Amino acid sequence: MNLKLKQLVLAAICTGILLPSTILWAQSKVAYFDPQQILGKYKPFQEAQREYGRYEEELNREFTKMQNELKEMKDEYDRQKLMLYGAKKQEREQALMKKEEELQRLVSEVTDPERGKLAKKQQELTQPILAQVNEVVAKVAKENGYDYVLNTAALVYANEDFDLTEQVLEELEKTLEEDASATPGGAGRGR
Repeated sequence: MNLKLKQLVLAAICTGILLPSTILWAQSKVAYFDPQQILGKYKPFQEAQREYGRYEEELNREFTKMQNELKEMKDEYDRQKLMLYGAKKQEREQALMKKEEELQRLVSEVTDPERGKLAKKQQELTQPILAQVNEVVAKVAKENGYDYVLNTAALVYANEDFDLTEQVLEELEKTLEEDASATPGGAGRGR
């Protein structure tokens, strides 16, 4: 009987904790938005992606140039290695190793997911845009009385009546227009 009493008390405590939070959640107004759709249609983000692509191409050209230089050095060394002796051969081998190290260093500097040039450029370009999108999502949610706004990445199902995506896009476009008209010469922020 003692065990059943403990289980009953535990169940009562859980119900006392979970029921109020469930009721609060049920009374909350929840909406969602699709960030992929917003970013796919939002011009400043598209421009940032184009700029990122140009930067990536520039780095790829630099990598390809170094790779070609290394290949030429190796080819030349392979053609001449039978005629090279002593210090001259060692000098060429060290130059090859140095070039390989430079190439590896470039790859590391570019592709490191946290400190690499590509990651830094991506963050530099998208951080202000994502911050602006989050501000507009919060503004639209407050204007419409929503307590929570979810990202569609984790949603399995959602009623389309609670989709704020188009409202957020409209508000972002309105912000762009306001920025363009407030800036001398009509060039808006993020353009």
